[in-house]
Amino acid sequence: MRKALRQARGSNRFGAMIVLVQCKSVIPSSHSIQRHLVHKWAQFMFDFADPTLMGYAQKLHDTIAPSGVVIYRARAGEVAPVLEVLVNTNHPVGRTLDTLLVPRLTIGHLVVEMNCELIIDDTLIHPLLKDSAAVTEMGIMAYIGVPYRLEGQVVGGISVVHQHRRQWANEHIQAVRDVARHLEHMAEERHAQGLRGAPMPDAAPDHSTL
Repeated sequence: MRKALRQARGSNRFGAMIVLVQCKSVIPSSHSIQRHLVHKWAQFMFDFADPTLMGYAQKLHDTIAPSGVVIYRARAGEVAPVLEVLVNTNHPVGRTLDTLLVPRLTIGHLVVEMNCELIIDDTLIHPLLKDSAAVTEMGIMAYIGVPYRLEGQVVGGISVVHQHRRQWANEHIQAVRDVARHLEHMAEERHAQGLRGAPMPDAAPDHSTL
């Protein structure tokens, strides 16, 4: 079935809601995901612990508390995009994040691959995610993911994660979208000026917190 999907909430307070914006197809399984290219400059976009990004993450966290916030940039991997954590609020999944997030432990790689939003109230009943390591190992029970783009291609994204199921309010979703648009403007300006972020540091653990 090929159509844009904007699924309204059902009567179940914690029903699994998916909102796929600007996607061309409903995604019933991992085998049918339409993969999009990561922008070639994505891995050089923004710097780790950028103060402006820290400010956006903290402001978003204050709006959507107590959920954690992660802002990342993407780079192409052998099988799926690899996410590099630029900033995050303190222990968004109850433990220190690595700078490099491998696909099996994330939901954000799906946001990058599909180039669209992914909003889930309860991952435990989501057919694509309920058995994933992002849920069973990382403990992500509710999720908002919004990509940010450059020239129409994904550069990275914002993940809002919660360790219990949560019915996301419209203002929560819009707050994440607003930050993503700010990041797109920043990316456009940096790209026009030829600014490039530093490569991923050799040390994997990211102990910086906001």
